[in-house]
Amino acid sequence: MTAAIASFLLALSTNLDNLAVGVTYGLKKLKVGWRANLTIAVLSGISTLVAMSVGDAIEDFLSVQTASHLGGTILMAIGLWGMYTAWQKNRSETPPATKMNLKQAWILGLALTATNFGTGVGAGITELDINLTSALSFGSSLVTIGGGYLLGKQLDIGLSRRQLELLCGLLLTVLGAYNYFALF
Repeated sequence: MTAAIASFLLALSTNLDNLAVGVTYGLKKLKVGWRANLTIAVLSGISTLVAMSVGDAIEDFLSVQTASHLGGTILMAIGLWGMYTAWQKNRSETPPATKMNLKQAWILGLALTATNFGTGVGAGITELDINLTSALSFGSSLVTIGGGYLLGKQLDIGLSRRQLELLCGLLLTVLGAYNYFALF
């Protein structure tokens, strides 16, 4: 797996919850404007940059093998925890009740990025390209919120946020396992 593919998968997996949010808004025909989407994407890109920088700084004090194992373990743990919490969730979640304004976008964006901080640290330790991964995180956030909203508007049936969170956890677990075993 090349570093670019790993960065893409990380950016996508950490933004699958954004897809679920976008679909939820779209299903209820609650508009997600471009400013709200851009705000969330900027927060996603910045949080990825900060978290990966922290991970990269930690990695400087570790051997390559230890860093790979630690980063892979962190990503696997976050992925497994994500799958566990998604599995435990109540299947009926209530979607937002109003149009998303910029204040709501900031709150939602901060909540979504806070959950990605540990993943970013783990990715920084595994030496993924910080700038590429942050840019992909920004772009994938734009696509998942906007695309999810458009998809949700077109669907007659609801998509399970729980299933998307399980998929996100699985992708992170696989990425972590790859990074853990990449040196062998």
